[in-house]
Amino acid sequence: MASSRRDKGDGSIRKRPNGSWEGRYKYKNDLGQEITKSVYAPTQTEVKRKLKDLIKGIETAEQEDGIKPNDLLLGEWLNIWLKDYKKNSVSPATYASYHQNIEQHIRPALGNAELQKIKPHHIQKVLNEMGQATPERKALAPWTVIKVKNILSGAFEQAIRNQILLVNSIRATVSPKMEQKEIHILTDYEQKEFLNACKGHRLEALYTLALATGMRRGEILALSWDNVNLNTKSIMVKSSVSRIKDPDTQKTDLIFSEPKTKAGRRSVPIVDSLIPVLESHKERQDSEKATAGSAWNERNLVFCSNVGSIIEPRRVCTTMDKIADKAGLEHFTFHALRHTFATRMLEANVPAKVVQDILGHADVTLTLNTYSHVIGTTAHEQIAKINDLFATAEEKPPKPSIQNRIAKSKEQGNKKEAIEKTQPSQKKKRDEPEL
Repeated sequence: MASSRRDKGDGSIRKRPNGSWEGRYKYKNDLGQEITKSVYAPTQTEVKRKLKDLIKGIETAEQEDGIKPNDLLLGEWLNIWLKDYKKNSVSPATYASYHQNIEQHIRPALGNAELQKIKPHHIQKVLNEMGQATPERKALAPWTVIKVKNILSGAFEQAIRNQILLVNSIRATVSPKMEQKEIHILTDYEQKEFLNACKGHRLEALYTLALATGMRRGEILALSWDNVNLNTKSIMVKSSVSRIKDPDTQKTDLIFSEPKTKAGRRSVPIVDSLIPVLESHKERQDSEKATAGSAWNERNLVFCSNVGSIIEPRRVCTTMDKIADKAGLEHFTFHALRHTFATRMLEANVPAKVVQDILGHADVTLTLNTYSHVIGTTAHEQIAKINDLFATAEEKPPKPSIQNRIAKSKEQGNKKEAIEKTQPSQKKKRDEPEL
């Protein structure tokens, strides 16, 4: 088998068993991976020319845009992106969510595809299929599809910055239509019945606080007494707690994390009627602390177990179901308490911007979109305030012009002055004796 070695960087040429010729060129990409490219021709002269063109094309691409051709798989790049660029830059919950969506939805569909060869239509096909039901699974919700798309977009953007890709193919794809999810709002009756059923329960203050502030479950469970000020009637939301599975160790743990956005770290006002509820809860907790003695966990949590440790988030929901059963109500999610609070605020004509601040929404648009059904119910009441602007002449007499009002005022003033001048003479006549 004939072969010829060339200068370093010029590749190599060999004659194949079938009589044709092969030219090979090896190089390393930006990730340190060794890449081999081959060209073939019937003659040695022809393969030399092809090999020269191949090397020139690779070097030209490197000089012009720094993009070296490689056969890096999407699955391989996602591993690098997660470990080196995301694990230490996002919250544990977000990292776990990225990992779960990649393993469940992205890797099975595109993991073995070469990153540089993935086109928009490849991704669009996957996104479309995710939104369609199959015999094995239900159609995924639009929000899940969009989340997958955003993860891919983030990974592709980083690949561009690393000079592995020229363009982000995700930008050319179309997201599924997002339909407004129907949210459960407790009626006035349901709210009162639920609160009545909570009376005397160890977690009465927790559910009352949720309905009175709209705080999330994780925010309430992470709340410490240090961030509750009954004198100023306010609560500082600084953290949240949730049970998270570590993708690397496969173990779950209760993790405290800061709010995702600046708006999430906020001050929440509390109503006067909530203060005695919290005070009573504190007295009960102090009694439990005294009973627990040295076994008490000094986290200073507002809501905790009878030894001061974190309450399992799922237990809050299962307990709520039992209370709902006691009240004869259908089960609802803990998030329904937050929706109910926001609805009551908007029904009372509290400005949407104020509701946004209390809920911790990053943008008022989210508040308006989520609770547009409530805002719509007061539309007729609000627009009635400008009804007089469109009243006809028969319905309402026109207001006099400013000039007419000034002239009328002067006329009334002149009449008053004339009357005052005549008053002394009239008094004198009344004082004279009758003849």
